Amino acid sequence: MNNLKARMRHGVLSVALFTLMSSTAATATDELFGGLTSPHEIDLLSHPEIKQDIQTWRTDAGTQVLFVHSPGLPMFDLVLKIDAGSVRDGDTPGLSALTVSMLNEGTKDYNTDEIAELFERHGAKFSTRYEADSVSVSLRSLSAAEHRIPLVELFAEVVGKPALGATQLQRLKGEMLNQLNDDNNWMPFFLKNELYAQLF
Repeated sequence: MNNLKARMRHGVLSVALFTLMSSTAATATDELFGGLTSPHEIDLLSHPEIKQDIQTWRTDAGTQVLFVHSPGLPMFDLVLKIDAGSVRDGDTPGLSALTVSMLNEGTKDYNTDEIAELFERHGAKFSTRYEADSVSVSLRSLSAAEHRIPLVELFAEVVGKPALGATQLQRLKGEMLNQLNDDNNWMPFFLKNELYAQLF
């Protein structure tokens, strides 16, 4: 878990860089789309196709950053992807899934309900995902400064300062074990695990 937390800590640096790169560009977007209260109100199909000019660099800590400036959309997506999927769990199966799930269980300063309320207040969508070769944490919200700035700060808090409380850990472990027992009786899940065992 310490290795995964270290990788997350490096990734938080890209959050700060994202904020710096997007703060100026979002000014025009704020003027055009300032009346929106949630990214769910945006009809993506009504906007012209955006040419993606992908900028890429590495932070001093070695984290790769991919940045796409899209001022034509009044929203942003922030994704932190970590090289820590289930194939890297080693002798501790389920470590990646459990760790990324713990990000929803509070930080040093906020409990679970407070975090959910803050994201909901800004109409944001926060999600976590774990796969065989990676785990990811993502945030989607409006680009307007009154939404973007506090949400990116909260995102950094959730990823960089998870509480990882013992009570929440035991509860999640129990829930995941129960889910695993149910999944093992489902043939598609069993076959996928057998395939991964052969591939990796």
